Amino acid sequence: MWENYYDQDGSDEGIFGQRFDDSNSKVGNEFQANTYTPSHQRRPDVAAGNGAFVVVWMDTGYRDNAFAQLYDNDGVRVGSEFKVASFDPGMAYYPKVAMHPDGHFVVVWASLTQDGSDDGVFARRFSVQGEANAPEFQVNTYTLANQQHADVACHEDGTFFVVWESFGQDGSDDGIFGQYFSAVGGPVGPEFQINAYTPHNQFRPHVTWLDSDRYLVVWSSDGQDGDDVGVYGRLVASSSGPVGEEFQVNTYTTGPQGTNGTTAVARTERGRVVVVWESGAGFEIGQDGNGPGVFAKKYCVENVAATCGDATCRNSIDPDPAGPDAVTATDALLALDGAVALDDCALCRCDVNDSNDVTATDALLMLHKSVGQPVSLVCPPCSATTAAFR
Repeated sequence: MWENYYDQDGSDEGIFGQRFDDSNSKVGNEFQANTYTPSHQRRPDVAAGNGAFVVVWMDTGYRDNAFAQLYDNDGVRVGSEFKVASFDPGMAYYPKVAMHPDGHFVVVWASLTQDGSDDGVFARRFSVQGEANAPEFQVNTYTLANQQHADVACHEDGTFFVVWESFGQDGSDDGIFGQYFSAVGGPVGPEFQINAYTPHNQFRPHVTWLDSDRYLVVWSSDGQDGDDVGVYGRLVASSSGPVGEEFQVNTYTTGPQGTNGTTAVARTERGRVVVVWESGAGFEIGQDGNGPGVFAKKYCVENVAATCGDATCRNSIDPDPAGPDAVTATDALLALDGAVALDDCALCRCDVNDSNDVTATDALLMLHKSVGQPVSLVCPPCSATTAAFR
């Protein structure tokens, strides 16, 4: 989903999308989500589940609210676009949405003055038909100054987790906070701080559910990488809060990385996590050799702090009780077993050569890492040809 600035909907910005199938081929033509077109429709977000998807966006023109449109599996509208927030008068903006596997969904947004101060974070639950399950409710308990730019992720059991930026709450400027909710929208425990580094601003958080009770939160941090804005992440568990230390995502640090809310995170069905951000700003020569560029980093769900393909990316259930922090021959053989068996290779999902699949090639590359020697494979169709994986 994207916003189009050039009057495609007959007015100013409008919300448009394009569906794709599992092979990344386009399904149908691009489509317009907003039916109300006067003035500005901006900042879309989308979530899918149970064969349906829902699009949310904010109207910053005459209506000053967040709106949504539900679609079925064929991309056909289910009902009309509808207003998300009921608080009036007020402004609801920066909406984000997450959908449970069964198709019901949660929308979060920032609301002006509704919590008795400046911006506050509010949420509302909707049924699979797009009907509100209950009135909207306040997410943040700390209300001084601004709480805004929220994001939400749904657990498969119906619970959900909301993160946002809060000004002044961590003792500095903006910081990252979170709150768990039950399947019926009740808070589970108190809200808590996620960022450990507090100087300057930590802002624009995004969250995805990983597995069990674990979530990954990523955000932008001002000055923490030694130069400008950098991208950071931290694991969070619903049972215990932050897990381990926060870690730096970007390795290229010249200029801003992930500024202006240009960071995103998602879990794939293949057991990987992808973090995406914008690198650079303005007209300066950046990481891609031109102006701003888009970059990504892939992680293993089992070991989020290690990048897939790195020597430290090993399966988390290696039978070696010593648990070495390196790829071993055992890991390689387990991966080879999974690849040859043509399954999802649940034991080790490290895609070493970035082919978007775990294959025997990945296993051989891992074996090379573990033994320190080139590994040659005699190709069965042509025994005179060998392929060296180095």
